[in-house]
Formats: sequence, structure tokens, C-alpha cells
Amino acid sequence: MRTIALATLLLTFVAAGKALSDPDSEFSNVIERSFAPAGSVQLDLSAGDYQLRRGDDDRVRVEWRTHTAEQLREADVRVTVHGTEAKITTSGPRGPGRTDFRVDVELPRRSDLRVHMTAGDLTIGGIEGHKDVSLRAGDLTIEVADPTQYANVNAWVTAGDLSARPFGFSTGGLFRRFARSGPGRYQLRASLWAGDLKLIPIRNSDLGARK
Repeated sequence: MRTIALATLLLTFVAAGKALSDPDSEFSNVIERSFAPAGSVQLDLSAGDYQLRRGDDDRVRVEWRTHTAEQLREADVRVTVHGTEAKITTSGPRGPGRTDFRVDVELPRRSDLRVHMTAGDLTIGGIEGHKDVSLRAGDLTIEVADPTQYANVNAWVTAGDLSARPFGFSTGGLFRRFARSGPGRYQLRASLWAGDLKLIPIRNSDLGARK
């Protein structure tokens, strides 16, 4: 028994040492909540690297990852659901570790989004519905599966590049804006203070449903 205990302790130290020495090692946590499709989701996001994508059509799933256990303890992620409305709030690690905060949010395919994020990278793909997205600084990428689904599209960047490939538009510089009306039912509003804003065609990638 003593030999087994010592071996177990040794393996624990080896695993801990590997996690500290390996920059690619990750610590993670996850929250899941039941949620029906065609609901509204409000997201208040701290700085980090986020992917919002299609998941199961009966739930919200949020998984977040950091490089250290301390960063994971510092992160605060909350998911609340009331009927057809959900709210997701995040507060990532403080200090230099905030750049190591990576979050995957999976939602029903049909979901209306209202997103406010401070800084970082935000990618939205595989989700159909109204979208109102604002980001202060970083890169914002939104997948547009079918341009005809939208009644109005408004996107603007204060400083940076703005491209809307599904609509044949691209520009860069200061105070750039794109506006388009169409036959669809959805509204798309995207604003970025500084960085690159991209509306892109649908693509076959890991933005689809989780396998």
C-alpha cells in the first residue's frame, strides 16, 4: 500500500510539473444550461479569445480555458436562463494572463444575439438570427450564411479595416461604414472601435456543431 501511495504521489508531481513547463497545457471548466431555440442571448464579455458557434438546439454550453490553474480560479463565468432569454457574462484573469483566456460558446442554431465585448478576438459562425455586436478593440469576424436573410446590415469601424465579402464590399482607414438593405427578416449591426471587422461567407470549419 505504501508503494502504491508513493507511486501515486510521484505521478501527481510529474503531471503538475508537466503542466507548469508545457506552455500548451490548458485548464478548463464548462457550464451547460437547457435552452430552447429561437431565444435571445445577451453576452457581456471581458477581454479574451471567443468563438460563438452553433451547438445543440436544446442548450447553451460555455467552455473556458486558461494556461494555469490560478488563471482558471480568477476567471468568473456565469450563465443564466429565464424562459427564452439567456445571459452570459465573463470576467477573465487579471494581469498578463488575460490574453490566455479562451472561451467557446455553443448556442442553438436559431438564436438572436446581443454582444458587448471589451477587447480581443471574437468569431461568430453557424448562428441564424438578429445580431447586435460591439467590440472596442481587436478582431471581429461574423459569418453570413445567406445575405438575403437580412433586412438591414450596418457595420462600422472607427480605425481599421472593414470587409463584407458576401456583399462585395471592402475598405480600410478611419471612420469606415457599410450599410445594406435586403429582403430578409434579420437585423445585423456590428461596430468596432479599433481593429479589423470582417463579414465572411459560410465556411466548413470548426465553427459548426460540436461533434
